[in-house]
Parts: sequence; C-alpha cells; structure tokens
Amino acid sequence: MSACAQTLDILNFKTEFFLYTKGLRGREALFTNDRNSIRNSRFDPCRKTAFLITGWFQPRGDLRIVTFAETLASKRFNAIIVDFFTFDYFLSPLIAGGDIAKFLAALVDVTGVDPKSIQLLGISMGVHVAGQASRQFRVGRITDLGSINPYVGHVNYVINDAITQPGCPDMDESIELCYHLRAAYLYLASLDKCTIYFKQCGSYIAFRLGLCRDRSNLAFGFALEAKDAPRNGRLYWYSTKRDVYPFCNRADQIAPKIPSRICRRSKNETAFDSEETPN
Repeated sequence: MSACAQTLDILNFKTEFFLYTKGLRGREALFTNDRNSIRNSRFDPCRKTAFLITGWFQPRGDLRIVTFAETLASKRFNAIIVDFFTFDYFLSPLIAGGDIAKFLAALVDVTGVDPKSIQLLGISMGVHVAGQASRQFRVGRITDLGSINPYVGHVNYVINDAITQPGCPDMDESIELCYHLRAAYLYLASLDKCTIYFKQCGSYIAFRLGLCRDRSNLAFGFALEAKDAPRNGRLYWYSTKRDVYPFCNRADQIAPKIPSRICRRSKNETAFDSEETPN
C-alpha cells in the first residue's frame, strides 16, 4: 500500500462501537454523531456497562472478542466492542481514546447512565486507549487484561509467573496472543464460573514458597467492586495449572453472585439496588 493510500485510510476510518446486550439478536452499531442510534438502541442504563477495547493482535470481528461480549450480554451487561484503526503505536491510542471519550459523553447525555457503572476493559494496546479515554472522560474502572507495560494499576494481578501459561504453545506465532487472552478469559470466568482470590506477595518466588501474609487475599475480576479495591499498587498472585477454560483451579469453580442491574427506574427517580442478581 502506498503512503498516500494509507493516509487516506487513516483519515477515513472512524472508531466504531457495537452494542451486545440481552434480548438483542446480533449487535447494534452506535454512533457519536447520531444520537438517535443511541436513543433507539437496546442500551439499558440500569445495567452495568463494559467496553471491550482490543489491540494489535485482534482482527476486526475476532470471534473470541465477540464471544466475550455475548457472554457479558447474557449476564445482563451492556457490552460494547470498540473497533479502532491500529496504524501507529503512539497515535492510535490518542485518536481512539479521544473518540471513545466523545462517545462516552454522548452516551451519558442521551441515556443518563451513571459513569461510575461503566468500565473499560483493555487488551494489549487497548489498555493504553482506555487510559487516554479516561483522561478525557472519567469512568468507574479501567481493567488491564494484558498491556505492554504491566504493574501500573491500583491493583496488579499476576497469573502464574506472568511469562508462561498452561495450554499456550512453546513456539508458535500465536503464543503472544495466547498469553494476552489468558487474563481476559480468566476475567470472563470470574463473571459466572469461578470465585477467585489472589494473594498479595512481593514476588512470585515468595508466593510459591508460601511466604505471603496470611490475610492478604483479594477478589479478582467482576467480583471486585472498584470502591473496594486498594490503591497501593501491590502485586497479587494466583497459580493455576488448568489449560482449558475457565482456567481457574477446580476448588475455585464456584459461581459468584455479581449484581448486574444497578438501579430500577421510576418516572421520578432512579433508586439503586445492589441485591438483584442475574438469573
């Protein structure tokens, strides 16, 4: 492709948003500049909302990401896949992040959804895109499911030694994608398959030797509410040898209770209800 043709592709490409939610067959395209596409959609402001932002390794329409969104939708989440153009490592997050911030502003304005009920889930470059978006529009939570630079969050979870994962090939062109998606799959499993607790520890060696503090367990994934997360930047570890989904240890395969509907609407007010759980 010539430089001119590539420049035209960049200028013409728009960040796109696709909604998946319970009761909707397929997906709906939502547009920042078309408020009616949001207003007339099946988006429910009383459900928790998760944006799935991928990166270099996920092609458009990747079935693994679609399955992620459909699983969230089946549990009464608004799941929105963000499709953006990864033409440059530095410019793409800036441009896509700005587009997401504008879309978030439109979504909140049209639907009245509480920004604190929105979380951005980023994989690979998608984490950096999420960070740029949140700098311009604050949301309740950003979750890093495999960024280029780890250990930058308020809470940092590490699966095994963060280098090798059971079931990933030793030498294969898909090995890096496998590592990136392992965190995403384990996070998804925390929605309805596993109740997982990580243990705070200074290093993987100390963790394996059992030298961690006794009372240092922390819930992982959807079971952890943002308001309950510590903000100390410490490392929390979890070891599993399972090489098939849901990847958590058999002892942890206990279905969690996670509220997905956060309010009930009346004509005059919105009352928060934290006890309703998905069927």
